[in-house]
Amino acid sequence: MITQIFEVWPIGSVFPYPEEIRRADDGEVNRLCRQLLSSGQYRRPIIVDCFGSILAGTLEYLAAQRLGWAEVPVVVVGARICPHCKRDLGFLEGTEGVV
Repeated sequence: MITQIFEVWPIGSVFPYPEEIRRADDGEVNRLCRQLLSSGQYRRPIIVDCFGSILAGTLEYLAAQRLGWAEVPVVVVGARICPHCKRDLGFLEGTEGVV
């Protein structure tokens, strides 16, 4: 069973997953920074595993980091899922359908 918990974490406790395939360009990050500055931090949360590895929301993480935010909203997926299973299950951004 996979549990999900909404929390606010220090940004230093969250990090892009080492095998993350999706790479955001500066234009995407800058565009999101402008949106966050105008609407605030209330966007969809970053999805992380219990270790703080980002499963979805790398762009939000990069924008928050660029804006100097100390904390970010996260949803913690409480299951222990091996890295290869995460990719196969499509948890990592940009990896849907990758086998």
